[in-house]
Amino acid sequence: MTRIFTEGFEMQDSVFWSDPGQSSITLTGARSGVACCSRIYSNTNLPYKNIPDLSEFYVRFGFTVTNPAGYKIIIFSHSPTGKLCSINISSTDVKIILYNDLGTPTEVASGNTTIDNDTWYLMEVYVKIADSGGVVTVKIDDTQIATFSGDTLTAGYTHVDYLSFLDYITGAIDDLALNDTNGSVDNSWCGDGKIIMLSPNGNGDLSQLAGSDGDSTNNYLLVDEFPKDDDTTYVEGSTVDQKDLYNLTPCSLTGSAVIRRVYAEARVKWTVSDTEQVALTINTHSTEYDGPEISPVNAYNVKVLGTDYPLNPNTSAAWTVTELDALQVGPKTRN
Repeated sequence: MTRIFTEGFEMQDSVFWSDPGQSSITLTGARSGVACCSRIYSNTNLPYKNIPDLSEFYVRFGFTVTNPAGYKIIIFSHSPTGKLCSINISSTDVKIILYNDLGTPTEVASGNTTIDNDTWYLMEVYVKIADSGGVVTVKIDDTQIATFSGDTLTAGYTHVDYLSFLDYITGAIDDLALNDTNGSVDNSWCGDGKIIMLSPNGNGDLSQLAGSDGDSTNNYLLVDEFPKDDDTTYVEGSTVDQKDLYNLTPCSLTGSAVIRRVYAEARVKWTVSDTEQVALTINTHSTEYDGPEISPVNAYNVKVLGTDYPLNPNTSAAWTVTELDALQVGPKTRN
């Protein structure tokens, strides 16, 4: 398992970003699901994501733009301002830009392609940072458009730890994923893919937590908001191992769909300062599987993730659409 991340809450949750900058959430026109991250033409406060230090990796994202006028769709940096490389797009081409030790940009490769306004494309980029033998390769819709081999090292920066998007561009991004090169899977091109959110739409097998409405009935109605409403509605518990399970909206996938991974995600906070923790549970084939224990803070700025399951943990086989539609998830109080 080497997938570094996929987007959070279909990119509708600002906590996914290290800094969302001047981006906003668009609930119409997404590439997949019901939301994407959009941005109006500007060169300030770009949305960026802090990533683990990587000297070799693959990134994928869908993008749509309104003004493909030769500006940066993605920037690879050491710290938010230490630019190493950017990919610039226009209506007719894609350019690979490297930066020297003074931050001066130089075009090192380009390729012709057509980028139409308000049309979704899939971009994939392979980056290897090295003094010699460095590589930057760009694909659009699985076709290689431009590539560079040589010195990709800038100012002694041996790795990338920030990704930022949509510089001087009006547009949106969706379906973001990042692979490193370790391990036996998820260690190369991410390929096409879509991330969809299945929100609670009914009671599951358990309703043990207390709802903000004063009971433990129909708790799913208190945690199904999209976008989130912080603690306007919520469920809570203080007894160890209390949990809720919720049924989810149908995935609407065909039986031939390939499901690459399943995980639970939520926002949590504590209301009394103590050492209690929370975990996210999934239930498949009538068997429960708990995610890692996480300590909340006193604010809704902690994103809690359950275990990432490339395979169904009950069958050790690929997930099926039937299993996904039967899945239950929910929060569990821990020590």
